[in-house]
Amino acid sequence: MRYLDPLYLQHFQQGHVEGPERLEEINRALDGTGMRDRLVALTPKPLAIERLSRVHQSRHIERVQSVAERGGGG
Repeated sequence: MRYLDPLYLQHFQQGHVEGPERLEEINRALDGTGMRDRLVALTPKPLAIERLSRVHQSRHIERVQSVAERGGGG
């Protein structure tokens, strides 16, 4: 399984490992090996803060929300 959304290719933050180039390289590798056909593509869905707080501290959630509201990092 893998989560797939074109929005992920728009995520760029200087110096951060999660970026378009990395995702494009992964996609090329999946295509080149034929693995993409063996994966189930999942569409991400919004997650309730209550559920997210099971694995992240509220301070972190609030910081990410704040950055997102300002247009993201970078």
